[in-house]
Amino acid sequence: MSKELFTGDPFVDVGHSILQKIVSEKPYGASNVNQPDELNALDWATSIYVDNWQGKLHGFFLNSGITNPANKGKERERTRQHYEKFFRKLNSDAKGICRITGKEDALYAAGRESVILSGSGTFINFHHGLEGGLMTGGEALFATLFAPLGCVQAGDKIALLHSNRADLTAYLAGENYKLNTNPALKGLEIGLAKAKAGNPANAIFEYADKINLEKERFGITAESPVALTLYHFTNFGAKPEVVVYNLSATLFSFYHVVTTYPEFLKDWAFFVRDHYRNSKFKGAKASTEAESLTVPGKKGNVEQVGKEAYQGWFNDVYRALISNQNLLPMIVRWTQKRSQILPFKIVSYYCKKILLMEQQTLDLIVRLAKHLAEQDESQVKKTLNRLKLAKNEASVRSLLLNTQFRHYKMHLKADADAVSGKDHEPFIRLEEYVRFLFPESGDWRRIKDLLLISIYEQLHDLGKDIPVTDELVADEAGDDGE
Repeated sequence: MSKELFTGDPFVDVGHSILQKIVSEKPYGASNVNQPDELNALDWATSIYVDNWQGKLHGFFLNSGITNPANKGKERERTRQHYEKFFRKLNSDAKGICRITGKEDALYAAGRESVILSGSGTFINFHHGLEGGLMTGGEALFATLFAPLGCVQAGDKIALLHSNRADLTAYLAGENYKLNTNPALKGLEIGLAKAKAGNPANAIFEYADKINLEKERFGITAESPVALTLYHFTNFGAKPEVVVYNLSATLFSFYHVVTTYPEFLKDWAFFVRDHYRNSKFKGAKASTEAESLTVPGKKGNVEQVGKEAYQGWFNDVYRALISNQNLLPMIVRWTQKRSQILPFKIVSYYCKKILLMEQQTLDLIVRLAKHLAEQDESQVKKTLNRLKLAKNEASVRSLLLNTQFRHYKMHLKADADAVSGKDHEPFIRLEEYVRFLFPESGDWRRIKDLLLISIYEQLHDLGKDIPVTDELVADEAGDDGE
């Protein structure tokens, strides 16, 4: 069989990488030197599934040699017969191009007993040309048997990690293989090892962390086109299901930078940590220093929850990133509720990398926010309230235009009486307003949120504490003389 095989099919690729790992490490010893290593690996893996896992492969294979109740006591024999046929290319249904590998091979009409999440033989309409199964080559089918050893249990279903890079797919599968075959790491659990982060949306970021820890080994940089996909699935009985979580190359690059670059790491980690939620631990809060969360208890007592416990909780940040939801409203709410600042340098990088905003727009936001934060406290309060309660683009435009007019009146006399007064810049220029704040394809909500985020950072730097109420601020047109 091929030592190098990368098909794009997650189950075949993970299975093949595990098969190569077993053949390389030879955990079966010299049990049978008279047969190929792949068949030794087949027997060894079957023993793991039957003895250690007690046949708990129902989430992978339907009515297979191990999971079919009719094979009770004959699991090894039936599995050996089934997969040795694929290995030796015996009794094939046809010769041709494998639908998975794209290579010429002996083909078999495979159903859910051999191909995970495929159709079964009774539903021929599931397959091309109404064939009895997916016409798959023996090499791909043989490799798929080893896929379970490269997976983990995440919550109620199985998690399999796949990357666009073969070396990363093999590395992550190998990390799960260690958990599944090392009793010291796995404990006494029967079946698949459990992921540390039981929530699949969290788990894919945990695996991204594993890759980042080995960034030198794999040559990972901010420009590396690395993508990760987590398949959260079950092939069990009448209810097969799969949910796909995708960390695109762009999102992986963003995550790599904010979790490995020193200027971002600490602030980003605190922001993420403070967004873990669990209904049984209401009011959990993070601190800037400790990795644990603090949960308020009765009579003023507090409880500390460690990372091993909370990393399986729901996390708003991870869920938003994986769902392509805009993080800016969440950052605004967090800033107002917790009085914490996510530095604008992180927000700016997120906007450029994920939201594809222009640097000129972000620079302009900072400049405008600086002016708005430097107003007297009464005016700052009005500005924050009006931005917070703005329901449409017209409200944000009105605020900026009113500020422009106040700025103009403030410097009108100086500009008329002194040459030096001509150095005063307007609050905003027409080209900036049209091109960078409110272009035809722009989103006013992003401008509103970014202004709020930057103003709060400016106030933090200035040491100003401005309380924000929910009362609607009256229109200031009269005050401006308009």
